[in-house]
Amino acid sequence: MGGTLSFRSSEYWITQKGRRMFDLYTLLRSSSNSFVNMAIASEDYKCAVLLADHEVMNTDPRFAWISSILPLETQIRGACPVQNYFIKGILSNEASAAFHLTALPNQKQLLLEETSALYGLKDLVGALLEYSSRYPGFTGTPSFSAAHVWFKFRVQLHSVFDESIIMPSQLAQAYSPSKEFPWGNCDTVLLAGQGKDPYVVQVQAVLVPIASHGVSLLPSLLQPLLYIQYFKVIANPSDHTEVKRMLHGNPQRQHERFRRIVPLAEVAQAVELIPLYGPTKDPSINATNSLEVPTCFLLNCYSDKEVYCSMLVDD
Repeated sequence: MGGTLSFRSSEYWITQKGRRMFDLYTLLRSSSNSFVNMAIASEDYKCAVLLADHEVMNTDPRFAWISSILPLETQIRGACPVQNYFIKGILSNEASAAFHLTALPNQKQLLLEETSALYGLKDLVGALLEYSSRYPGFTGTPSFSAAHVWFKFRVQLHSVFDESIIMPSQLAQAYSPSKEFPWGNCDTVLLAGQGKDPYVVQVQAVLVPIASHGVSLLPSLLQPLLYIQYFKVIANPSDHTEVKRMLHGNPQRQHERFRRIVPLAEVAQAVELIPLYGPTKDPSINATNSLEVPTCFLLNCYSDKEVYCSMLVDD
């Protein structure tokens, strides 16, 4: 009896689901509009640009498309509108990307020794000095003693199909090591400073230095900075890009990862890396260390169509 009741109950809910799906389909078809979003579905980039809707949009283009195929409604509710960080956010060097940091840092006025210990970055002060030496006015001594620290930031781009369309922002994390993430939880981004070739890097810390008492900071230090690790491209065929973690060029430090400080404004976009495991996967690799234990990765150009086309444009 119980089995029969369970079967009938499942059959009832399957029937109800089918009816709801049919009702939705007939409602959408009543508008006589195509279900195909031509600007997104087209495989031809130039065609996609011509077909894009040339209106400045502060919402996700997917919601705009859904609204276009729905019949006349008094109100349509969806996800929250996309926040436009190009208005009040931090702009990249070429104003092609906008960045957002929360008004309050995750760690406020943290001494640099404490910041180094928090992230396990023994060369943090040295990296900041090396960064400062690249700009005029550097005296050779540190003018900072502490820093504000953030664990994440957001980067926002224009659509590659139409620059008047603002895309949803991408999250880039830079969490310090913890019990759950012994190596930290740090994302990768594409770095493209002015006049430089793009680099894939892993963001390990986001900070703004604080001047020592009675000392003024150089203008280059009065902005959000990233402590990063570099990856170098070792293969770049037409269908995929392979990268490898870059080690230090100094023979005395040849086993150390190559790290540096760069401005946040040099970030081009967030990217994903896919680990290359070889013939067999190391059993020690898991979700918390998959960007740390492997040394070679594939750059994921297929996470969505915007990323795919932006990579083609960059090439």
